Amino acid sequence: MTDTTANEAGAIDAGGDGTFSAEQIAQLEAWAIADGHLPADDPPIQASPDAAAQAVDLGPQPDLYGGTVKATDYQFEVPPGMEPMALEEQRAVRAALVAEGIPRDLGNEFARRWNATMRQPIPTDSDLELGMQQAEAQLRQQYGDKTDEVLKLARGEAKRLARRNSMFRAALESTQLGNDPWIAATLANLARARQARK
Repeated sequence: MTDTTANEAGAIDAGGDGTFSAEQIAQLEAWAIADGHLPADDPPIQASPDAAAQAVDLGPQPDLYGGTVKATDYQFEVPPGMEPMALEEQRAVRAALVAEGIPRDLGNEFARRWNATMRQPIPTDSDLELGMQQAEAQLRQQYGDKTDEVLKLARGEAKRLARRNSMFRAALESTQLGNDPWIAATLANLARARQARK
């Protein structure tokens, strides 16, 4: 059996089945908060692969616009020359999309844009800053004085998705995907739809 406590190097070893215990996840989150990688006020990340697998098997669920969606509705096409996402990661992403009520077409468009972003060179901090400025200028041209509201809604929805699956946070913060005006507008629309259902 593998030791599940922090080792001498300050790392945590996964158990024999390759998963982390709740205590280990709590420790990893504490370290991430201490290092500034996670805001201290965020609720815990849902990291259980068992929960993701269960969500995949739930069958059709309501989406935010009154339709239904199931995990197999999302098609993560692999472009030529790219490695496919690991099956477990695909399951977790699909489960998060279903659980959050993301309609099939929007989930598939997110995946298409993700693939396009992943074919680009890794952006530098200055690339990301420039991309953010350009995206905001485009949003201001489109939404005028409602831009700040759109951005606030989009950021809230992005945080919601990131709590469900941390891969969303990484994709939005470390690639130009987070600077895509379509992504921002779509996240804002999802937040509005979620509010209307309450």
